[in-house]
Amino acid sequence: MVALMALMLSIVAPHQVPQPTPEQIIGAAVLVDLDQRAIAGDTNAAQVLINVVFPDDRAWALKVAKRESGFRCTARNPHSSASGLFQLMAIHEPRAARMGYEWQDIKTSCLANLDVARALYDEQGHTPWN
Repeated sequence: MVALMALMLSIVAPHQVPQPTPEQIIGAAVLVDLDQRAIAGDTNAAQVLINVVFPDDRAWALKVAKRESGFRCTARNPHSSASGLFQLMAIHEPRAARMGYEWQDIKTSCLANLDVARALYDEQGHTPWN
């Protein structure tokens, strides 16, 4: 069984390997608390959330969030529709809607922004942020 898993992992791209949900990793109550702290401006809480949502590519995700928003969940680009931790744009609104989010959620919740960013990453890898 271990050999089969190793073979599967060597064939599948890292961003395609099923990941445990953040809730499975640290629990829903802790996630809500971290999200509230991050929304209030606690950049350390935002970084913890990034580490939980991107356990397989932490260094890349932290680098992108630092560059895109300075780890600020409510960051907005005044020259475009880019919003939130990963500066998702209006073009991503249909993807967010399919996941059950209102566009406002993407602008105001680190978890919502991270969830959609993770879905984009799982589908397209680093491409949306190149």
